[in-house]
Amino acid sequence: MVRFSARPAVAAVALLMLPPCAALAGDAAQLGMQMQIQSEALHAINRGDGDALEKITASLLQDKSRMPDGDWQLNAFYDTLKTFMIPEYRDQQLKIWQTTYAKWIAAYPKSRTAPIADAYVHYVIGWQDRGTGYANEVWKDAWAGFDLNMKEAVTILDKSKAETGSSPRWYSLMIAVKGGLGDTKEHLSELAEEGLRKEPTSYRIAVALMDKLLPQWGGDPDLMEAWAKKAVELTHSTEGESLYARLYWAAEDSSRIERFRTYKIDWTRFKKATDDLLERYPSVGNVERSLKMACISMDADEVSKRYTSLAKLAGPALQPTIIPAEYCRWPKTAGPDVITPEQI
Repeated sequence: MVRFSARPAVAAVALLMLPPCAALAGDAAQLGMQMQIQSEALHAINRGDGDALEKITASLLQDKSRMPDGDWQLNAFYDTLKTFMIPEYRDQQLKIWQTTYAKWIAAYPKSRTAPIADAYVHYVIGWQDRGTGYANEVWKDAWAGFDLNMKEAVTILDKSKAETGSSPRWYSLMIAVKGGLGDTKEHLSELAEEGLRKEPTSYRIAVALMDKLLPQWGGDPDLMEAWAKKAVELTHSTEGESLYARLYWAAEDSSRIERFRTYKIDWTRFKKATDDLLERYPSVGNVERSLKMACISMDADEVSKRYTSLAKLAGPALQPTIIPAEYCRWPKTAGPDVITPEQI
């Protein structure tokens, strides 16, 4: 049984003082665990060791092992594939992957994890071809590569669902792929609900749908809020209210600040959900994120509360107290409408 401990990459949590509300150094235990999984995965891929890949992924899926921030360790393995597919060396890396995957799936034809990895490689390549711009900015040739790889990913996931459908990554990836191909919000919602009923501990399923409900992808704030409430209902038995906060954290990642302020967030519920999340997963990264969101909400009491929590984790690396308005760079002219992205 493979286990990845929360052994830190350095001796203790290290936090750096950066401009207000900028990302801090993060959780050394989290980074150490990610590096350990990534290192073992990359070595196995490069040496064509399907046995090692099956051992790592099957164990992480079976154990439902978590990162300090609450994410599944299995996701760190799959995320490694994006790192592996370096755009500048993609042809070379793809040949290595195809050789390794052929050995992996031949040795483990009923693997619950291998086909998802291959589908994710197609997903990564598709987005590399397309680029990250809006649809009207994408060249025709780029669309061809995107469509080809996304459809191949769907085929792989569909054919393997009997084996891989027990993995929450199957659902989060299928939602992302089909969403990219323009599937209906109703069908994507059905997939997300099915996935969360099977595995309520994997928040990435809910986040995958939240991403497709953003205005830039044809969604709207009403759909986002309705899903946030539904997702909490589906996961409350294991995750409490915490998913409400996670979903809007994810929405903030993909939204300009002026658009984010139009979302129909219940800030009272959001603060309670954040408390719940941090009680369950008090990682440095999670506390950092809660502080950033407090700045965005322009809630001085909440900023002080979250900063105090962060300072306790950081020790002498952070000053013990701050003035919220100065720390968050709130304008003196009042009102959230005058906040710009540069001021957060």
